[in-house]
Amino acid sequence: MSEIVARVFGRPDGWQVVNPSEDKDTLRVVDDDTLELQALPGSTWGRESWRRDEAGFEHWRNARNVVTIGTTPRAEQAQAQMPGERFVAEVRVRNAPSVYGEQGGLFLWCNFDQYVKLVKEGMRDGSTCVVLALEAQGQPRVVGKQMVTSAEVLVRLTWTLDGHCDRGPCTASVEASFAAVDEDGSVGTSVDVASCQLPLRSSGPAGEDVGTECGGDGLKLALVAHSAPPGSEARVRFAGLRLRSERA
Repeated sequence: MSEIVARVFGRPDGWQVVNPSEDKDTLRVVDDDTLELQALPGSTWGRESWRRDEAGFEHWRNARNVVTIGTTPRAEQAQAQMPGERFVAEVRVRNAPSVYGEQGGLFLWCNFDQYVKLVKEGMRDGSTCVVLALEAQGQPRVVGKQMVTSAEVLVRLTWTLDGHCDRGPCTASVEASFAAVDEDGSVGTSVDVASCQLPLRSSGPAGEDVGTECGGDGLKLALVAHSAPPGSEARVRFAGLRLRSERA
């Protein structure tokens, strides 16, 4: 495998922040391989501008401090440049969700309407799960989840491109897994979560091209933390982000 992304936080040109918070302390670069995000109130979930949960907390869809990292120059070019390529992205995530929906994790990101996310998230019953969810054209759904008890997990998204994105319809076929990380840093056995397909370019009747859901910026990785209750100082630590590719 060839490495595409590693130790990216030491390079200011290696990442961007979508919808940054005005409070600069909510995003901290610990070192060139570690980032901390405060889990601010907000959400990426669905097209509703806001919703109020059972506890009365408002969740705004425009989540703050979405940290994006490029995977290819453009989604349309990816298949033409790297036919048969398999991509693997992983990062260690440490958090302690205190309410339902509080989360942090790794996204395969086009925009707020189009993404796959693999997050460590608080559940309604007080437990914590690693959750795979897909949002396509603004319609979100949970694909699968697995309970977890460790403070830190290694989450992994693996995908290949189906179809020729530079010519017509194509999708990313995505598989998700995770492993618990012990306090001594040792990584446990990998656990499969689920799989799904993320549309990158679609076509209309009789093959009429209706463009790419990813837009001109193409497919990216994103690190996101959100949905903590107002006033919370909860943070999510991301470490060891890696993106590798393997030609089939």
